[in-house]
Parts: sequence; structure tokens; C-alpha cells
Amino acid sequence: MLDTDDLALWYALNRLMTNYWADVDSNGGIQAHEFYLPDALYVVGNNRFEGEQKIRAFYARRRQRGRTTTRHLVDSLRVFRDERAACPDGRGDEPLPRRR
Repeated sequence: MLDTDDLALWYALNRLMTNYWADVDSNGGIQAHEFYLPDALYVVGNNRFEGEQKIRAFYARRRQRGRTTTRHLVDSLRVFRDERAACPDGRGDEPLPRRR
């Protein structure tokens, strides 16, 4: 039987991803940077964009090239809740260190 909290989490994450790609595909990514944390890292090939402002600049440059048509598919999103891993207080695994 499905856990209703996991289903709600799955829906929220799936909607977040589809809203992001809808903005990128249909709105030129004007709001794409708003989907990231201020210290986020966005990697496209060998290009790294660190922080919300650099991600915003990436999409601004992309819009300057004109309309870009790309097909983005989101498939097989699986969500598992592990309350222990979310609380680094000795009851679960510590979060992974940030990569630079």
C-alpha cells in the first residue's frame, strides 16, 4: 500500500520539475534561476554555473540566441522518505558534503 505522504512528496517534486522545464521550454528560462538555492551548482556539459545569478545569466545568454526548441522528458521519478537521513543527529546518515 502507498504511503500518502510519499505520494504527496512525489507529486510535489514531479510538479516542481515539470514547472521548471516548462519555464525553460516555453518561457526562455526567465524564472529558471528561481528554482535553485542561492548557492546552487548547475552543470551543462563542461560548463559550471555556481549560484543563482550565474544560472540567471546562463538563461539570459541562451535567450539571446533566439528561441531554442528542446524536448525535456521527466520519467520514472521514484521517491522514498527516510526521516533518519533528513536529521543528522546520530539517528541517520550525515548529508553528503558539498562538491566543488
